[in-house]
Amino acid sequence: MNQSIPLIACLSMFALGQAESAETYIIQDGKAEAEIVLSPKPARTAEFGAQELQTYLEKISGARIKIVTEQTVETLVKIYVGESERARDVGITSKGLKRDAFKMVSGENWLALVGNDLEFEPREPWARHHNQWAQEKQSEWEKLAGKPWMNPIGRSLYRDYNKKA
Repeated sequence: MNQSIPLIACLSMFALGQAESAETYIIQDGKAEAEIVLSPKPARTAEFGAQELQTYLEKISGARIKIVTEQTVETLVKIYVGESERARDVGITSKGLKRDAFKMVSGENWLALVGNDLEFEPREPWARHHNQWAQEKQSEWEKLAGKPWMNPIGRSLYRDYNKKA
């Protein structure tokens, strides 16, 4: 997500209607004239990116852009986020992109933001429910140690001995 700040900065000029040669805008006079279009089954990263785009454009302009999975006819500008049939319709895919790269391409009334949105599932063991997992592991650790242990910063791999116990 370290690329989000330059992306937001670049989009803000286009979004707020500051480009003199453009005739269509994402937002004009505080009113959204665009929609963010996702695939019906988007990758988690594309969905997160769409939400971040929506949030920051609203913070910049005060206008909230809708996120949809089917584009509507009424909206003038379409913003395609992530791989989707609609992005492919305008010729944009992630093909040929290197790791962590993305494409930002615009047309007459559309903008496409497409990257390598790989689904990632961490390898086990990892905490599905952190609080329950942490309590179980803390109990196991204390049983092995034979004494109560705590970490003043929080639960982590490195534990400090609790001399008060």
